[in-house]
Amino acid sequence: MPEQFAARATPKFLPENLLIVHAGGTAGLFSAIIGGWKNGPAGSQPVTREVMV
Repeated sequence: MPEQFAARATPKFLPENLLIVHAGGTAGLFSAIIGGWKNGPAGSQPVTREVMV
C-alpha cells in the first residue's frame, strides 16, 4: 500500500455511488450483491429493461 494511504481509512462504498434496484415477480423473494464497477466516463453504465414472458 502506498504510504500516503496507510494512515487513513478509505470507504469501500460511497453513498452517491450506490444503486439500489428492486426487481422480481411472483416466483418468490431473491436478492443478489453485484460487485462494484468503475464509474464515470471510463466505466459501466447500469441499464434496466423489462422482460416480458
